[in-house]
Amino acid sequence: MNIQGNVEQLLPTEFVGDKKTAKQVAIVNNGDKYNPLVAIEIWGDKVEELALRVGDGVDFKVNVFSREWEGKWYTNVSGWDCQVTRSTAPAVDRLCHEAITPAAPESAPLPKEDDDLPF
Repeated sequence: MNIQGNVEQLLPTEFVGDKKTAKQVAIVNNGDKYNPLVAIEIWGDKVEELALRVGDGVDFKVNVFSREWEGKWYTNVSGWDCQVTRSTAPAVDRLCHEAITPAAPESAPLPKEDDDLPF
Protein backbone atom coordinates (compact mmCIF):
# COMPACT_ATOMS: atom_id res chain seq x y z
CA MET A 1 0.00 0.00 0.00
CA ASN A 2 1.27 3.51 -0.83
CA ILE A 3 0.63 6.80 0.97
CA GLN A 4 1.68 10.01 -0.75
CA GLY A 5 1.67 13.49 0.72
CA ASN A 6 3.65 16.08 2.65
CA VAL A 7 5.22 15.78 6.09
CA GLU A 8 3.20 17.99 8.45
CA GLN A 9 4.97 17.10 11.68
CA LEU A 10 7.77 14.89 12.97
CA LEU A 11 7.51 13.49 16.47
CA PRO A 12 10.74 13.16 18.47
CA THR A 13 12.80 10.06 17.81
CA GLU A 14 12.37 7.39 20.49
CA PHE A 15 14.70 4.49 21.25
CA VAL A 16 12.67 1.43 22.21
CA GLY A 17 13.30 -2.12 23.36
CA ASP A 18 16.40 -3.85 24.68
CA LYS A 19 18.35 -2.98 21.53
CA LYS A 20 17.27 0.69 21.68
CA THR A 21 15.92 0.62 18.14
CA ALA A 22 15.18 4.08 16.74
CA LYS A 23 11.51 4.89 16.07
CA GLN A 24 10.10 8.10 14.65
CA VAL A 25 6.54 8.98 13.68
CA ALA A 26 5.92 11.23 10.67
CA ILE A 27 2.51 12.87 10.38
CA VAL A 28 1.73 12.95 6.65
CA ASN A 29 -1.04 14.98 5.01
CA ASN A 30 -2.25 12.93 2.05
CA GLY A 31 -4.57 15.68 0.76
CA ASP A 32 -7.82 13.74 1.21
CA LYS A 33 -10.95 15.75 1.98
CA TYR A 34 -11.77 13.68 5.07
CA ASN A 35 -9.16 12.38 7.51
CA PRO A 36 -6.12 13.66 5.59
CA LEU A 37 -3.53 13.04 8.33
CA VAL A 38 -1.78 9.68 8.71
CA ALA A 39 0.79 8.84 11.40
CA ILE A 40 3.48 6.65 9.81
CA GLU A 41 6.06 4.87 11.97
CA ILE A 42 9.64 4.71 10.71
CA TRP A 43 11.95 2.17 12.37
CA GLY A 44 15.69 1.51 12.68
CA ASP A 45 18.23 2.81 10.19
CA LYS A 46 15.48 4.35 8.03
CA VAL A 47 15.11 7.18 10.57
CA GLU A 48 18.61 8.51 9.83
CA GLU A 49 18.62 7.40 6.20
CA LEU A 50 15.49 9.37 5.29
CA ALA A 51 16.31 12.40 7.48
CA LEU A 52 12.79 13.72 6.93
CA ARG A 53 11.95 17.39 7.39
CA VAL A 54 8.62 19.14 7.80
CA GLY A 55 7.34 20.09 4.34
CA ASP A 56 9.05 17.22 2.49
CA GLY A 57 6.98 15.44 -0.15
CA VAL A 58 6.89 11.70 0.52
CA ASP A 59 5.70 8.53 -1.18
CA PHE A 60 5.67 5.81 1.49
CA LYS A 61 5.21 2.10 0.98
CA VAL A 62 3.54 0.96 4.18
CA ASN A 63 2.19 -2.06 6.02
CA VAL A 64 -1.06 -1.52 7.92
CA PHE A 65 -1.73 -3.96 10.74
CA SER A 66 -3.94 -4.25 13.81
CA ARG A 67 -3.57 -6.14 17.06
CA GLU A 68 -5.75 -6.77 20.07
CA TRP A 69 -4.66 -6.02 23.62
CA GLU A 70 -6.93 -6.39 26.63
CA GLY A 71 -10.05 -6.32 24.50
CA LYS A 72 -9.11 -3.19 22.53
CA TRP A 73 -7.79 -3.02 18.98
CA TYR A 74 -4.85 -0.87 17.90
CA THR A 75 -3.79 -0.12 14.33
CA ASN A 76 -0.29 0.81 13.16
CA VAL A 77 0.95 2.16 9.84
CA SER A 78 4.61 1.21 9.41
CA GLY A 79 6.66 2.68 6.54
CA TRP A 80 9.21 0.32 5.03
CA ASP A 81 10.25 2.30 1.91
CA CYS A 82 10.02 5.97 1.02
CA GLN A 83 10.83 8.32 -1.85
CA VAL A 84 11.46 11.84 -0.56
CA THR A 85 11.08 15.12 -2.46
CA ARG A 86 12.84 17.82 -0.48
CA SER A 87 10.90 20.91 0.47
CA THR A 88 12.05 24.31 -0.75
CA ALA A 89 11.20 25.66 2.70
CA PRO A 90 14.09 26.55 5.01
CA ALA A 91 15.63 23.51 6.65
CA VAL A 92 14.44 22.63 10.13
CA ASP A 93 17.11 21.67 12.61
CA ARG A 94 16.56 17.91 13.07
CA LEU A 95 17.82 18.11 16.64
CA CYS A 96 15.16 20.69 17.56
CA HIS A 97 12.00 19.19 16.09
CA GLU A 98 10.47 18.33 19.43
CA ALA A 99 7.00 19.59 20.07
CA ILE A 100 6.98 23.10 21.48
CA THR A 101 4.70 23.52 24.43
CA PRO A 102 3.18 26.97 24.80
CA ALA A 103 3.97 28.93 27.90
CA ALA A 104 1.44 28.61 30.67
CA PRO A 105 -0.90 31.60 30.77
CA GLU A 106 -0.73 33.92 33.70
CA SER A 107 -2.99 32.49 36.35
CA ALA A 108 -5.93 34.61 37.42
CA PRO A 109 -6.01 35.62 41.07
CA LEU A 110 -7.95 33.20 43.22
CA PRO A 111 -11.26 34.45 44.63
CA LYS A 112 -11.29 35.53 48.23
CA GLU A 113 -12.33 32.97 50.78
CA ASP A 114 -14.91 35.24 52.35
CA ASP A 115 -17.35 35.34 49.42
CA ASP A 116 -21.00 34.80 50.24
CA LEU A 117 -21.60 31.68 48.11
CA PRO A 118 -23.11 28.81 50.14
CA PHE A 119 -20.74 26.17 48.69
